[in-house]
Amino acid sequence: MRSVTFKKKVIPVFKNIGWTVLPVFSSNGYVQSGIYQLPIFDGSVPKDVIEQLPLNDPWPFLMELMEKKKSRIKYLKTMSAIVRLLDSQREVILL
Repeated sequence: MRSVTFKKKVIPVFKNIGWTVLPVFSSNGYVQSGIYQLPIFDGSVPKDVIEQLPLNDPWPFLMELMEKKKSRIKYLKTMSAIVRLLDSQREVILL
């Protein structure tokens, strides 16, 4: 997530605010349709986390990283993201 600051006659300034994770597919390959409130983590996503997320269950993996004393992953306590995820091929089933 980024913030953008606009000023007259000046190039916009972009600033990294945070990031979050939403596993789109279930273990059996279906889209996990639903409405989610996701925590926002401070700063940019660490490269090692990006590499390891596909190999792990995301939320237990992130919680384990946050429990470490020297963890670089911290919540932005004043923010969250609301995301609605819907598989349009299954929309009729869900209505």
